[in-house]
Amino acid sequence: EPSERPTRTAVVVGDLFPLGLAMAANGFASPIRVLTPSEAGAALAALREYQETQPGGLLRGDARFKLHLLLPAFCRLVLHPVLVRAVCEALGTPDVLCWSSDLNVKEARSPTYASAHQDSTYANLLPTDAALTAWLALSDAPLEAG
Repeated sequence: EPSERPTRTAVVVGDLFPLGLAMAANGFASPIRVLTPSEAGAALAALREYQETQPGGLLRGDARFKLHLLLPAFCRLVLHPVLVRAVCEALGTPDVLCWSSDLNVKEARSPTYASAHQDSTYANLLPTDAALTAWLALSDAPLEAG
């Protein structure tokens, strides 16, 4: 018979709970509004333009990685002051380094679902309490999208 796991109430980032507390309680912090609609739109437009340069207009393999080194719009994303401040606060450090940037494209109305997982398992981010991943949506994404 499976053992029951204790449940926790998620701590949501906001005025009452700073980001660092949400990270400590949940292992994640959400939602954090990083980009304005115009910033997200500009990054999405740059992504679509880049996508058209790829074979078949598809982002596959290495074409999905380290775009902050190729596209000025994605460099602006990883240097965005709201994102940098959130990462610094979550890690409790004044200095951070962007190790990589990866795309996980999920088109609108796609049936794919990204379940909860630990990125450190796949990316070998060690020590796990000194690294994190930040996920940014470039378009509206309903909660049901995962």
